[in-house]
This record gives sequence, C-alpha cells and structure tokens, in this order.
Amino acid sequence: MTNNKWFLLQATLFIVVLTLIFFWKILLTNLILSGVDVFLYFYPYKAYTAEVLRQGRLPLWNPYLFMGAPLLANSQVGVFYPPNWLFIWLDAPRQIAWSIGLHITLAGIFMTAFTRQALRLAWSASLIAAILFTFGGYLGAQVEHINQLQAAAWLPLLFLFYDFTIHRPR
Repeated sequence: MTNNKWFLLQATLFIVVLTLIFFWKILLTNLILSGVDVFLYFYPYKAYTAEVLRQGRLPLWNPYLFMGAPLLANSQVGVFYPPNWLFIWLDAPRQIAWSIGLHITLAGIFMTAFTRQALRLAWSASLIAAILFTFGGYLGAQVEHINQLQAAAWLPLLFLFYDFTIHRPR
C-alpha cells in the first residue's frame, strides 16, 4: 500500500472516530434532535416518505399536510437522493441521525482529498483543513437542516472535480 493510500485510510478512520465522538448522543443513544425545523418539518416528511417507499410506492402526494401537498416534487424530502435510501428502514430520528453522521464523515473525507490533491497541501495540513471544515461552525449549524448539510458535504468533491477538469492533460 502506498503512503498516499495509507494516509487516506488513516485520515478516514480518524474522521469517522471524530464523527462518533462529536455526534455520539444522536448516533449511539436514543436521544434525538429536537430543533423546530427538524422536529416539525423533517421528521414527519422522513417518516411518511419511508413508510410509502417501504410499501414499494413512490410518495407522490402528502395527504397529511394542509389539504394535501406534492411530496415527490419537494426537493427537501430527497426521495431521489441515493444516500437517503440507505436509511429508509429506520425510524425518522434514526434516519436523520445516521444521515448526519454519514455526511459529516463524507465532508471530512472529501475535504482531505481536495486539499491534498488540488491544493497540494501536506497530509497534516489536509487533515487540519478537513477537521476545521467538518467540525467547524458552518456544517455544525446545518445538522438541523439535513438537506443543506447533505449538499454542503459534497462541495469539496465538486471543487476537486473542477480542479481535475481544469488541470487535466489535453
């Protein structure tokens, strides 16, 4: 195994461990997030969507909101976002908790890869950048807004692909 792959593996394990340390209360216990948005908006949407998907149907309509409202067309529900399908067998609070854990971890891994490959930082600097991005204020503030956290986690990978596009050999 090359040094680059070995460090990426170590960095990934370190970010996973840090994610478990930072979010252990929602990942490893029965405690749930209880902010207004997550409790009144995302939990009901996730619960109903998962129930319908487990029945083998697409959740086209939410009959429990107002006099009914489109559900599949609501991008915040994320029906067609593949990582959401990993958790449909869980109850709504667990779906959101494990989605937070997954996306925080992905954000750290992607930032490590971006800073190492595109910015050519040393491994220690790449890991520090990943920790600051992942466990800093912005992503931490988005855990209640799961759709925004999911989008923000992919930004370093998007920047890495952009860099590859610009600097690839012709």
